[in-house]
Amino acid sequence: MLADFGSAKEYVSGTATTFIGRRSSGYAALEQYRTGTNPSTDMYGLGATLYALLTGSVPIDAPSRVVGSLSAGVDPLTPANLLKPTVSLAVAQALQRAMSIKIADRFETVEEFWQVLLAQVTQQRPHAASIDLSQPSAPEQGIEDMTVLLLYCLGVLLLSLGALLYDVSSRAHASRKNPESVHSKKKTVRAKEE
Repeated sequence: MLADFGSAKEYVSGTATTFIGRRSSGYAALEQYRTGTNPSTDMYGLGATLYALLTGSVPIDAPSRVVGSLSAGVDPLTPANLLKPTVSLAVAQALQRAMSIKIADRFETVEEFWQVLLAQVTQQRPHAASIDLSQPSAPEQGIEDMTVLLLYCLGVLLLSLGALLYDVSSRAHASRKNPESVHSKKKTVRAKEE
C-alpha cells in the first residue's frame, strides 16, 4: 500500500503551486523545494516510486543529487540496474529520465513513460515459437513477469487516482468560485426527490 498525505497544496488552475507541509525525501522533485509543483513534478514522483519498487531502495533526495552533481560532476543517484541486475539498462534509463532534475528532460506524459517501459518489456520477451519448453524457466523470468505485472497495476492505479483527484479538485475549485450554484443544485435534487 502506498499513501502519503503528509503534504498538501492549494490548487490554482494554470499556475505552479507550492507545498504546505513536509516533502517525502527521495520522492520529491527539486521544484517542490523551491518554486512549486506542476504536472512534471508527478512524473518525478512516479519515477521515484517505481525506482523504489524495483530496487528496494529509496532514491537519494533531489537537493543532495544537485549538490553531488555540482561537487563530483555526476549525478549521485545510482542507476536502478546497478542496484538490481534484473532491471534492464533501458528501464534504468527510463527511470533516470523520469527522475531528471531538469523538468525539460523528463517525459512529457505518463503515457509516454509507460510506452517506453512497455517497449522494453516487449523487446525482452521471446516469441512463443522460440521458447524451449524442455528447459525449466529461470527464476529471473518469474521476477520479470511480476515486475511487469506490478508496473501495469501501478500505472492503472496511478492513472485512476490522478483522474479521481483531478475530478475532486475541479469540483472543489468550482464550488469555491460559485458556492451558490452548489446550493441551487442541492435544492434541485431535493425538489426532484419530493
